Amino acid sequence: MKRSKVLSLITMVSISVWLGACSDEAGDGGSGAPASVDQTWPGMAAADQQEALSEPEADELPASSEPTSAIARPAELPSDFPIPDDAVFVTASNSVNEGKKVILLNFTTKKSMDELADLYQAYAIDKKLEDGSVTFADSKLMIEGSIDKTHSIWLLGTTLSEAGVSQITVTWSEN
Repeated sequence: MKRSKVLSLITMVSISVWLGACSDEAGDGGSGAPASVDQTWPGMAAADQQEALSEPEADELPASSEPTSAIARPAELPSDFPIPDDAVFVTASNSVNEGKKVILLNFTTKKSMDELADLYQAYAIDKKLEDGSVTFADSKLMIEGSIDKTHSIWLLGTTLSEAGVSQITVTWSEN
């Protein structure tokens, strides 16, 4: 499956955020023994990581904005895609890349990463996520794969340095 440059850019930015959040600033006490769950359901294959490393073009960089409740849930996002009631949208955009719709959504919530992992893992199981994986480790969540061979989903969740706040970034695209 060919991934668009937009998805590659989002993947690179999100991996940077993920790696930046790996420091001990959250104050876990440096236990050195993180709880880890890595699940791959039948029919899932590892995604092609090399495509995520391609260099984005300057005109493809997403616009950023301050968190606001004025940003609405994208209408093209499936109505059954779970978003916590207390979500504050940071970014929500729709675009067309190579004739296919792409949705980027970024929000924060007071839900714990454990609660969000349960919520989105259940969604992935319910939608029979294919050709991808679900990983939850060190309070970080990553989901990628295909749903019904018609849409691709990529989701990254991290705990922010602000106490009790989690951030979710979702890319939903047509295949």
